[in-house]
Amino acid sequence: MPEDPRSSYSYFTDPAPVRITVPTGWWRLLPTTGADGARDVTAQLVRWPGETSTPAVIVTVARLSLWELEQTLRFPFPRAVHTTFAASPRRDALVFPGPSGGWQVAHGQLLLDVGLDQDERPWRASRVDLTGREPATYGRLLHTDPPLRTWQRDLYQVDVVGAGTDDGVYGSRHDGSRHNLTYRVWLGGDVVFAGDDVMIPAGWDPRSDDAVREVIGQVIYQQWDRRELSFAQQSFLDVHRERLALESVGLPPPYPAGTRVRVDSPGGMTATGTIRRPVVRGGRTTGYLWRPDVADLPGHPGHGHPGYLLRADAAQVRATLEGKDTAVDGPDGPMIIAFGATVAAVDDPRFARGKVLRALDEEGRLAYDIQPDDDLRACHRLHADDVIPLTGTAWPTVDRLLQARDAAHVPLIAGEILVTVREIAVMPAVDPPVANALVRHGLLSPDRVLDLSSARACGEIATWLIVRIGSG
Repeated sequence: MPEDPRSSYSYFTDPAPVRITVPTGWWRLLPTTGADGARDVTAQLVRWPGETSTPAVIVTVARLSLWELEQTLRFPFPRAVHTTFAASPRRDALVFPGPSGGWQVAHGQLLLDVGLDQDERPWRASRVDLTGREPATYGRLLHTDPPLRTWQRDLYQVDVVGAGTDDGVYGSRHDGSRHNLTYRVWLGGDVVFAGDDVMIPAGWDPRSDDAVREVIGQVIYQQWDRRELSFAQQSFLDVHRERLALESVGLPPPYPAGTRVRVDSPGGMTATGTIRRPVVRGGRTTGYLWRPDVADLPGHPGHGHPGYLLRADAAQVRATLEGKDTAVDGPDGPMIIAFGATVAAVDDPRFARGKVLRALDEEGRLAYDIQPDDDLRACHRLHADDVIPLTGTAWPTVDRLLQARDAAHVPLIAGEILVTVREIAVMPAVDPPVANALVRHGLLSPDRVLDLSSARACGEIATWLIVRIGSG
């Protein structure tokens, strides 16, 4: 990205209640009065001034709400932006003039129709200035308030952003029997649809599969006035409507190969995965061979072996829209991730994604050494709250983890914390830091998919059967 001249006098003296920097300039958002007298939102993209020039307005766009503006600009606004905007009075007098001239106006409209360039969109390190708040980064604000539920499949993503509350920001309408959802529907990283007009029964969990399907149904089955749709929205409905419907449909059993499923184990644990093939006896589907999601994690017996499958009785299996279990979320997710896990940077400008080399205690704070995906020679140390875990690991023991690290030439250092499925170890301040100096403690591992030794110990291996197919 080009250098972001945040010291620009024009930026810091801009009185707009919402300002978001982008490489080419900054977006300023203002509550304004629409043609019908109602409150709307005006957004303007202003180019950074040169040494001898003044700021120039590249685009001015007015929409009825921030949700409609997200659809137009195709990037999301963090909850803090919605909150600040809702509390801000109308600022019609602060709208900058421009763009002026036929060519400049046409150019601005073309950007909205075709899509903004990357240097006209915020990225994780973009500065966000909101009235009454300390400056923050775009990535940090998005990370602080994630959606209630996210569903992803190929290029599609559906976010249930919020549910019926009285805060006037994310879901404000409910009538006792129903409440509304705020949502976003994405295609390949672009927001295509966003709004607050999906209503669900009050008894529904807004994080449920049913809530996700209700959002999808609102978008693909609504009788749209095509004159009110953007080119991107029309194209989405024309090209992707049927496929999105098929991807999200709730299938009845028996389930075909490729179905995403949730599987219940006899001990009360559940796991998600993908069906590889049904088990049919006497013309009836009695079970399924399926691959658990965690089998793809480093350290798991199934890692690198596509033919590693488990067997489950049909009564234990049900279809789901849940995303892939990467062993980093939920109540069973680890507090500390280990070598081989992958992370994204919250707002570090140096890299977007990387691999964890080690976890360590840095003066009382948990930190990670990260190897960026785009520069394997680099290593950046970030505190735990500066990274977003993407995928975890399933190393069974500390010794197995150390073997993998030795192969990757990642030595031990003082202060390290090594967490595996069955053990945790800490490296004290000794010289040299060697494996024999590790202080180890055993852990109870109840996860029968992540750690098959617990299944064997409970005598459940007859149900959770390892199946090898071909040479996998």
